[in-house]
Amino acid sequence: LSGALDTRLQRWIRGSRFHGWRMGVLLGCCMSSFVLCCNISMIIVAATTGGGYDAGGIASLKVGDEVTISRWNTALHVLINALSTMLLAGSNYTMQVLSSPTRQDVDAIHARGDWLDVGILSPRNLRLIPRKRAALWYMLGLSSVPLHLFYNASVFKVITSSEYRILVMGVTSDDWNRVNSTTDVGKWTGGNNWNLTNGGWIDVYNSEYVSLHGDLYLGIDRLAFDTTQNFTNQDIERTMLTYMSLDVSGNQAYIQKLTMESSVWIRYEVQPINGLDRMDVSARVVQAASEKRSSPPSRVQVSLYFLLVVLFCNLSKLSIMAYVLITDRSTYLVTLGDAAASFLERADPHTLGVGILGREELLITLGHPPSHPVSNLGEKADLELRLQGVWLP
Repeated sequence: LSGALDTRLQRWIRGSRFHGWRMGVLLGCCMSSFVLCCNISMIIVAATTGGGYDAGGIASLKVGDEVTISRWNTALHVLINALSTMLLAGSNYTMQVLSSPTRQDVDAIHARGDWLDVGILSPRNLRLIPRKRAALWYMLGLSSVPLHLFYNASVFKVITSSEYRILVMGVTSDDWNRVNSTTDVGKWTGGNNWNLTNGGWIDVYNSEYVSLHGDLYLGIDRLAFDTTQNFTNQDIERTMLTYMSLDVSGNQAYIQKLTMESSVWIRYEVQPINGLDRMDVSARVVQAASEKRSSPPSRVQVSLYFLLVVLFCNLSKLSIMAYVLITDRSTYLVTLGDAAASFLERADPHTLGVGILGREELLITLGHPPSHPVSNLGEKADLELRLQGVWLP
């Protein structure tokens, strides 16, 4: 039953108007139509999201933090690459069909003593085929150039980053009490600072871009330092308070340096202004908070004008492929199998009695050296096989 169904299906396909090269062009039209719908949808979604397009034709598709925006940007570019691959695959196949000769083209060219390429996308054939097909071929080829230039550039990410400072202070100090009084607690989120305890501050600030968080406040309760320093007992308390404080400009490299040894004990170098020696200090962080910032968030944006260029090229390719599919009734020799079947069905009168040996084979057969010396053993083996009438693919 399965064999009978397969045979019936094959007969139906062969009897339909989409048999042979037309099936490939039909699939190309379907893929191009799908890509066209996706491009139109992207333009509409961008126009209806947020404030739509601005005067420069730029709209935001997604707004959020840097990590989320980077993921969205990567996903959209993977989608764009997949869509462009589908579009170019259908276009390139149609270009191969248009540059493929018909049997009439082959007979006419053979009568002139020339030859045509079969089975490849051949620019050489363009000067030997009808001008109409050559013009359609050039139109498909030229419409691919803007896709390579503008499609990936039509979607891009904008990352915002805030400058911030790192401030270390004793957890019982007045400075920390002022910070803590304006920090969110529990369900109360009306403060000026985020609560980043339990090591959450490392995840936030160990990043190249920090946009929603400002100055970082670290509350410490213990301090460790080199005991070989010559401190008098009366200077210990003043020294501890001096080395406990830190106020530096922050960045990812400094955050990594702070937490290089431990996520709980941070290590930093202090140079007090009152004449004390520079010293490496380790401090235990028990609380952390960060300033809330109202800077513009990161976002994924699209360019309307770039998308319109892509849309025009997409529509042009679809129109040309549909025109070829609907109007062209020619029997093209797209593959080597098509050419072999055609010549087996009807021999070429212009090549009857003509040998298939090339110039090199003829020279060797007549006892002359080849015009181009054999450069390696592989070429020599192929040449010997051809002399015996064996042709390898």
